[in-house]
Amino acid sequence: MLLNTVNFLELTQSLANIFSTDEKDVLNYFQQYAIEIINENYNEYTIGYLDLELIKKFCKCNELRCIDEIIVNHVAPRENQELLMSEDIMTLPKALTTNTALSRYLKEKKFEFIFVDNQIIAKRNGDVIDWSKLKQSNLFVRFGGPKSLNDFNVNGYLFVADFILDHCRGWLGSPEILKSIANAYGEFSIADDYAEKCRNYFVSFKVPLDMADIESTDTFIGKRQKSDLLVKYSINAMAHYLKAGKRNKDFYNPIIMLKRDYNVPHADIIKVRSLKIDYPKVRVIDD
Repeated sequence: MLLNTVNFLELTQSLANIFSTDEKDVLNYFQQYAIEIINENYNEYTIGYLDLELIKKFCKCNELRCIDEIIVNHVAPRENQELLMSEDIMTLPKALTTNTALSRYLKEKKFEFIFVDNQIIAKRNGDVIDWSKLKQSNLFVRFGGPKSLNDFNVNGYLFVADFILDHCRGWLGSPEILKSIANAYGEFSIADDYAEKCRNYFVSFKVPLDMADIESTDTFIGKRQKSDLLVKYSINAMAHYLKAGKRNKDFYNPIIMLKRDYNVPHADIIKVRSLKIDYPKVRVIDD
């Protein structure tokens, strides 16, 4: 069962399938209860309290169908859409150590990378970089090794929605790793030169549920609980989508983190959209 969050219509159909009903019943439920849901202000700490029994009863559903695949929506700066579609959405080690747009750009800046013993080793001008001798950055966390989080994974948003630029948990204009390297060296052109020739794309792709972690909850919940959690987030999102004209309020859009070694095949990309910065908002634009 796919939870398709690529747009409002697909999400409506997905919820109808999950509750074994039709789209009309789903929409009727939200016409009646959307404002109540919005008023709860659900977030990652309170979403568990959203009661699924009410909508199950409304739709005459005895048991929810289990989700096994989702759509993740990811910010990806690239020179053009053709280049974007030619590459997988990659973990950091693969993006830096194989022939990619990012690795080619960094090679122009005299950087090269190898991945050994779950650690990214960086060189510049042929010399291994000792990040401790440079300015403060998050590269110890990102590149692996002792006391690292091995934070190599791809991540994205569960839903398609505009977001506040200041609150965006993801860099725009150039990949986060370029900004980290630029900060370490105090050479902001490392990030800025890449940003100047790129557009920000909002990329929607399919991911198996067992390859996804919802807000770092994977350690604590099983597949059924994960599926139910996604349904609860979807109900909250649907309420906001339907009442956006009456309640101009941002809803909580959870971050989905993929497994650290999972690279998304470019064949699994199903939609690409542009982003437009309309400060303080970043808006998703259908081209």
